[in-house]
Amino acid sequence: MIELLGKLEEIFIQIEKEAKNYQQTESLLCPPGCGLCCESHEVQACVFEMMPAAIYLIQNYLDEKYYSLLETKPIPEICIFFEPDKHLEGCCSLYSKRAVICRLFGASRVRDKYGNPRLSVCKKIRQRDSLKIEEISKSQDRILLSPDMEFWHRTVLNLAPPEYSILMPINQALKEALQVCCWEFPFSGPNGPDLPKAA
Repeated sequence: MIELLGKLEEIFIQIEKEAKNYQQTESLLCPPGCGLCCESHEVQACVFEMMPAAIYLIQNYLDEKYYSLLETKPIPEICIFFEPDKHLEGCCSLYSKRAVICRLFGASRVRDKYGNPRLSVCKKIRQRDSLKIEEISKSQDRILLSPDMEFWHRTVLNLAPPEYSILMPINQALKEALQVCCWEFPFSGPNGPDLPKAA
């Protein structure tokens, strides 16, 4: 499992680079301080992709605090890491460990009902840069430079053990990830096991 989680962290780094490069190249950056996408109650993730977040919480002795909060939070609900009042990057208190959809929601490539690639852009960016997005959407080459949402989701789900690859509300996925990681990686000392470290 530790080897798989190391590969997952590498995938997260690749997604991050690809997404940032595309958004910078096309000037489709998320508005500063925006967390509109996090306000949805429908954000989903699998247990496996939430394990890096769970491990970070365990390593920093925050697992009991967050597990208790998750126990009292209705599911589905807004992500527990969403903190719009703290002026954090992406309004996220654990930005470096966020799920795949969180990394790609700003601007990425999806397929329409005919199987053709199209650019998917968040509401705020679409409102701000509507003419630019219309221009990009006329060029298949420019659309194909954007990160492929389906490819990256499939890459992560294929890496995940089957029992941890089912998509569910993000808070539920974190809660189950905490349960699994506390079971799989019991701490025996102050530094715990040799787990992938937080970025």
